[in-house]
Amino acid sequence: MSTRRLLALWRRARRTGRDLDLAAYGAALVGGTVFLAFVTGVLGPSLDASPTSQALAATSYPANAASAAHAPN
Repeated sequence: MSTRRLLALWRRARRTGRDLDLAAYGAALVGGTVFLAFVTGVLGPSLDASPTSQALAATSYPANAASAAHAPN
C-alpha cells in the first residue's frame, strides 16, 4: 500500500470520527522497537557466521598466485 493511499485512509477515518490515535501510538512503538533493535545489532547478520563463498574465494589464494596464473607463458 502506498503512502498516498495510507494518508487517504487516515484522513477518511479521521473525518468519519474514528479515533486512530491508539493505532498510531502502537505503530510508532513497534517501529521504534524495530529501529532500536536494528541499530543496536540485535537484528542483522550474525558476526560469527561463516564467510560467504565469494568472500572465501577472494581470500583463498594469495595475490601472487592469482597473478601468476594469468601471466603470459
